[in-house]
Amino acid sequence: MANSIREQILQAIGTTLAAVASANGATFIRSPSAPLTIEQTPALVLLPEGDAVVESSSTERTQRKLTVSVVAVVRQAGTSGPSADLAADVLLVQAHSALFTSQPLADLRARIEPADTDWGSESLNVSASWQPSRYVITYLTKRIDIATKG
Repeated sequence: MANSIREQILQAIGTTLAAVASANGATFIRSPSAPLTIEQTPALVLLPEGDAVVESSSTERTQRKLTVSVVAVVRQAGTSGPSADLAADVLLVQAHSALFTSQPLADLRARIEPADTDWGSESLNVSASWQPSRYVITYLTKRIDIATKG
């Protein structure tokens, strides 16, 4: 049995982000079930947030919007090296660009739009920065089969 179009989109995003993470010496993690450890950072994290039906025609297809967050998490031990904020920003810039140019993702989606973003940092013994970007991905499915593009 085939995966839903939503899951196919999430997998395409994951493949794209994993390549960006690997090229930058980072880890890719989808929907972590526990807090990230120091060893797992730097990281790009994919967090699916919601999936909404926008329009459903009575004939054949349903338009949906999938909201996801992509979070760049970077820690800086001590005072050496680039700041965590700057390193997280660079990682997020590359992830953003890759999402908009990913052909496998383009084949599944009708549209991708950036949404509002918040970010944060902490300083104790370790400086950490997490910078999320949210995206709303519009896609179409068959009305009676969410595993088939509409």
